[in-house]
Amino acid sequence: MWTALAKEDRANNRIHQANLFFQFNQMTWNPQTETIRTFYARLEDVRAQLANTERAITENDMMWRIISAIPDEGDWRQARQFCLQDNMNLTAVITTLQSYEKPITDS
Repeated sequence: MWTALAKEDRANNRIHQANLFFQFNQMTWNPQTETIRTFYARLEDVRAQLANTERAITENDMMWRIISAIPDEGDWRQARQFCLQDNMNLTAVITTLQSYEKPITDS
């Protein structure tokens, strides 16, 4: 019985893993509507679902996904440069991006 249930476990399904991995790589961040912490939480949700699979996402993967999602405009270009030049870890990248955030207001 447990063998049959394990076969049905979506975490072991390669198609499900591939879909989650694709979703992770396609996620976008709009700092005008979402904080970096909220974006990180969305990424972390996918990361948790892929834990202990062949598509497991590392902290380094998270950092690069966040850096690649930084908008290529205005002060955000500078933020990206700081993150890359200073060889920051994930925590430092998030902290740096938080310092560039402006308050989000409901329109």
